[in-house]
Amino acid sequence: MISSIEVDSFRGIKSFKLENLSQVNILTGNNNCGKTSILEILDSFGQPDDFRRWRSLIRKDVRTALRAGVSYYEGFYNLFGINLEEKYLRYVIVEDSDITEVSVFANVVEEEINDKEYMDMAGVVSISEEQETELSDMVHLVSRLDMEAEINGKSVRKLSIYDAQKGLRLPFQKGKKYTSTVSG
Repeated sequence: MISSIEVDSFRGIKSFKLENLSQVNILTGNNNCGKTSILEILDSFGQPDDFRRWRSLIRKDVRTALRAGVSYYEGFYNLFGINLEEKYLRYVIVEDSDITEVSVFANVVEEEINDKEYMDMAGVVSISEEQETELSDMVHLVSRLDMEAEINGKSVRKLSIYDAQKGLRLPFQKGKKYTSTVSG
């Protein structure tokens, strides 16, 4: 059973702590005060080392969001505090006597890629060989979000996502709940 949750940074939450949790807890509060974010933290805790799990936290349905112009880049970027120059999220969950700290760090990098790579990323699939040759000579400056997940201070997963990227190419990872313990 989870007995406490401490959030250092996640979405709009700068600092937050819930202690003495019981088997049933009720979160109440005004709109936009962080109730959903706490539930998302609990959801990510099921597999904090799997970016597919983090992808599920994009607030809108992925297909609807992508059609509406929200890319995976924007969806992941929105997990981090909006007013923080350093992009990170961190929370600590105490479960029975186990303490698990989950952190995800992100760095925004600008990179030049050719049009062919850009179109592949954006999901454009039907172009001729002639167009492909022409596109390989053109370049775009795109933003890339380099992310690294850590559990209890140990790096467990890295992922880079480009702006306008329409899909995630993630290796399959068999689902598991992470249960490493930190003494303390």
